[in-house]
Amino acid sequence: MLLEGRLAQGGNAVRLELDGPRITRITAIDAAPELWLAPGLLDIQVNGDGGHDVVAPNVTADTITQLARALGQGSDRFLPNGDDTGRRAYVS
Repeated sequence: MLLEGRLAQGGNAVRLELDGPRITRITAIDAAPELWLAPGLLDIQVNGDGGHDVVAPNVTADTITQLARALGQGSDRFLPNGDDTGRRAYVS
């Protein structure tokens, strides 16, 4: 698959050659569409999305897996941030 655009850092026009999710080659080109290419983002605080709540008292590993699928595009990594308030209430 070929993808042309501008690198977010520097704005250079490039053509990316992809093999599935892997970039196999980056080639400089003279002109590119106004598509900006950037590395994936890390979202450092995700409490939930798509009906999947990591703050809920019954959160499971399956909840986190479903959350990852619900996030879809935008972030390629995320940190689910739960809340241990309930546990602290029992310990106190």
